[in-house]
Amino acid sequence: MTPLPDDRVGPYIRALRAGLRALAPGTDHPPAGGLDRLLHALDPAVSGPLLLPAHVDPTSGLPGLSWLDRVRAERAAAAETRVPGPERV
Repeated sequence: MTPLPDDRVGPYIRALRAGLRALAPGTDHPPAGGLDRLLHALDPAVSGPLLLPAHVDPTSGLPGLSWLDRVRAERAAAAETRVPGPERV
């Protein structure tokens, strides 16, 4: 995997999301909504430095699986540590 400089991560993710929307997969393809949400979470404008450094597959130019797995791990950790809200009376 090739590390992507931190200042290039936001533009890279936004370009991937724009490409996904431009391709507009039809009913013959898996829904793109989940992938769009995953890419959105990788954007430092959303996650800050939490999911950095970014790793990109040098052959495909796509996010590396280890980078994508961090989004899933953070989501799982957040779900386990949610504090219940105040009880309603």
